[in-house]
Amino acid sequence: MKLDYIGPARTSSELRAAFVLCQRLYERDGLAQPNALGMRWTVAELERSSLVAVAVYRGEVVGTGAVVTSRFELPSAEVCRDILEVMDRAGHITAEATSLACEGVWWIRPNVLTPPGKYRMRPIEVAELLVPLGVEFARAQGCTTLVVTVHPRHEPFWWGQGFRSLSTARACPHVNGQQGMLMGRELRKRRTGRVEQERSTGDGELW
Repeated sequence: MKLDYIGPARTSSELRAAFVLCQRLYERDGLAQPNALGMRWTVAELERSSLVAVAVYRGEVVGTGAVVTSRFELPSAEVCRDILEVMDRAGHITAEATSLACEGVWWIRPNVLTPPGKYRMRPIEVAELLVPLGVEFARAQGCTTLVVTVHPRHEPFWWGQGFRSLSTARACPHVNGQQGMLMGRELRKRRTGRVEQERSTGDGELW
């Protein structure tokens, strides 16, 4: 099956639906506490140099993800500042993928007769369409590296998207204290003339 649309949020309604979906799924998975707005977003995501992408099927946002550029403090700086600083000194221009939340498209929603339900498009399949958009957006912004903080159980998915592990798991306050690890994908040749190559402090290699 095909989605009706996948790309940058086109309207304020799509943007709001993306933030509502992200908050709902993060709450469901224990990654966020309820809030009065029922939405999950950051100021950086609303800037022109950032991207909020949506996957739409029959008028409903079924997946979303954002990319924030290094013009702002990246979300992962809260727990991985040491690694990001090493990357900066090594010449990386870094963007971060964040707020990935995919519900998928149901063929039969869970009910009494079919408790598991049945998908027409699984959440991971929607995510596989959103991630390349983020990669291309970061590359178009002139970034050399795209990072993402993921739960260790999702590491295989991101390996499949061309990312490498940059840290071990750490407690992340921005996802309700859940474990997260920093992963990165190099997009283009980094700046030269600063540091030829620098390794992180025992938490992985920075290429």
